[in-house]
Amino acid sequence: MYNKLIKVFLVLVLFYSIYLIGKDFTSETGDRFELTIEKLTKNHPFNFPVSEPSKDGLKRSAMRGNFLNCTLEGGYFVGLCYSLFVNDTLAFANFGRNLKILNIADSSNPICLGEIKVASVAYDIFATDSLVYVSTEDSGLRIIDISDPVFPAEIGYYNPNGGWMGGIYVKDSFAYIASTDSGFQVINIADPENPVKVGEFKEISLNYESRIEVKDSLAYVAFSYGGVKIIDVSNPFSPNTVGSYDMGGMASAKAVHIKDTLAYVALGDSGFCILNVTNPASPEFVGGYVTGGFALDVSVRDTIACLTDVDNGITIFNVSDPASISVIDVYRGNTLSAYMRVELIGNLVYVSDLGYGFRIIDISSGVSEIGNYDTWVLSNGIAVVDTLAFIASYPAGLHVMNVSNSETPSGIGYCDTRLDAYDVFVADSFAYFANGDSGLSIINISNPSSPFQIGSCNTRGISYGVFIEDTLAYIADEDSGLSIVNVSDPSLPIEIGNCYTKDKAINVFIQDTLAFVADADSGLSIIDVSDPTNPFQIGSFKTVGSVNDVYVQDSFAFLADFGSKDFRILNVSNPVSPTEIGSYPGIEAFNIQVIDTIAYVASYADGLQILNISNSLSPQLVGYYTTEDCAFFDVSLANNLIYVTDSLDGLYIIRCPSLSGITKEKTKSLQDNSSLIIPSNIALSSLNFTYKGNTSGTVVVRDITGRVIKEYPNVSPETLLSFGDEGISSGIYFIYVKGNDKGEKIVLIK
Repeated sequence: MYNKLIKVFLVLVLFYSIYLIGKDFTSETGDRFELTIEKLTKNHPFNFPVSEPSKDGLKRSAMRGNFLNCTLEGGYFVGLCYSLFVNDTLAFANFGRNLKILNIADSSNPICLGEIKVASVAYDIFATDSLVYVSTEDSGLRIIDISDPVFPAEIGYYNPNGGWMGGIYVKDSFAYIASTDSGFQVINIADPENPVKVGEFKEISLNYESRIEVKDSLAYVAFSYGGVKIIDVSNPFSPNTVGSYDMGGMASAKAVHIKDTLAYVALGDSGFCILNVTNPASPEFVGGYVTGGFALDVSVRDTIACLTDVDNGITIFNVSDPASISVIDVYRGNTLSAYMRVELIGNLVYVSDLGYGFRIIDISSGVSEIGNYDTWVLSNGIAVVDTLAFIASYPAGLHVMNVSNSETPSGIGYCDTRLDAYDVFVADSFAYFANGDSGLSIINISNPSSPFQIGSCNTRGISYGVFIEDTLAYIADEDSGLSIVNVSDPSLPIEIGNCYTKDKAINVFIQDTLAFVADADSGLSIIDVSDPTNPFQIGSFKTVGSVNDVYVQDSFAFLADFGSKDFRILNVSNPVSPTEIGSYPGIEAFNIQVIDTIAYVASYADGLQILNISNSLSPQLVGYYTTEDCAFFDVSLANNLIYVTDSLDGLYIIRCPSLSGITKEKTKSLQDNSSLIIPSNIALSSLNFTYKGNTSGTVVVRDITGRVIKEYPNVSPETLLSFGDEGISSGIYFIYVKGNDKGEKIVLIK
């Protein structure tokens, strides 16, 4: 039932975005659909749309963010896959605010040729040979040149009032658009750099779901709380209705497909129907089928109709007799799949799956998925180890990104936990996941390209945060406070202790024998964990708002007080009675990382904020990177770069040139060795390192199981050694100096 509600009401973006982001939209059909809009700075690696005039008359890039002492190095941008359009061997699909151009010549392996950020989420797409027309959430119509699909570029836009635009259909020199504010609109696109509205028909209730199809001089429009409106567009300057089929509020039409003299209509929770439109002034009902779910789109080829239903997957119908529709087959996909838009071409069904991306289904013999281009929706926790980024996402689980090229990071590994992954902590060859209702999950990442779940522990609460210290996992377990799990055997983790807090434990930080818990409305709770089987609270600090995160350095605790929009600094030298000594107001802080005198704060509303905390009584802002509607969730530091997850937009990689030494990650390496110098702990195919012992010694390389892989005997000081060129496979290895039980971890990726 829970999964059904997620799909019916389109709330794959629910967990934090609905609670924290104050931008919502309720359509006429009552479906609540929450989204935020991300804008990028001009420094990102993709192309940018043209500028729009602002209210003060100045021209600014539609995608530019605000920044101080920060530049956007790169990113990996994902999001809800709502719409698609197929044109020959190219498919165009939106992934949140990103339009991706996919080569589908090989239907089993769609390849992304190019992508571009559009001003906001795309609700519909129409493509010609050289141009793509995109209707957006609140940025109107965007026109993109795809004459070179590798380097798409926006060349024009039409955005008179910032209203939401839904369905779009292009014919000849006109674009026909469904607008939430202005009804049915006709845009002259003869000059794509300067589109102009020439006509409209306001006497119709439309929303972002409404789809349009044009045949000859008639536009067929799916309209809210009704059925299909037929509009004469022979005179584009004065469109007028010639007929309609109104279901009297019993159904809400979402999409319409015209074939010959029949209109096939997706009707939301009423399934779909077929209308005879031979006489457009008086359409007649021919047949229908109630799917029992929520139908959004329909596509027809010959006597076959494909219907997407956010509840029931993709239904294939035989419509050879429109008065007697029959089901041929049903494809349901993943448990949380919510299929949105569909195109049936030959025996292939191309479909957008809201939370899982672009899919290709073969219906030539039964129904089976043969190709896909994946996405994920919520980007939550992140941990960066050298040039690998581990991202906890929803609904997919763990994504492993190679960030060695910070401008264009790439996905190399994936583990579908099908759980609510909120936070991740990496220690050696394991990623520890705070997995909501399912507690703690442990992923083996010894081979980053093929991570797999090795163990789990269903704690008593809802796991939001995780911290690893030695062989113990400390879980911020919401209503159940702090849970402590023994992970000495990762395949069989066991909960050994628990301490309830006053409110909801959201995150946790461990220092020595103390656990500092971000306890939501109760502020900070401090727990003695010297005996992990019997933890007990020894101190607390009540803040004005709701604390989401805590970071401890020396005798100071740094709090993300989201509720009161404050970054707070506490003196915790006496953990029984912590005291506040400083704060920085106006930041809706969500997660924090601290290095020496600099605090890096991820904020849902304020982006990345960088504070100088050398004077703890008066922190000073020294840098920021923010966008108009950011949803920054977590932050990790490595390689002199700042890695930030945006809940609805993926991964941002930010450089702050004035700061150096940004190397601390939300990870823990349990082994080191001062007798070795390894310039980088990760290599694409091989690694050179230097033996720095005072006398000759033997260097040994072991794999994750402890097996000796290579031995270098009698190595002289300052000798340069090489590892990885001898047919060694990808994975995690440890380099030891013989006689020393501590080693240096390396990761090979081939």
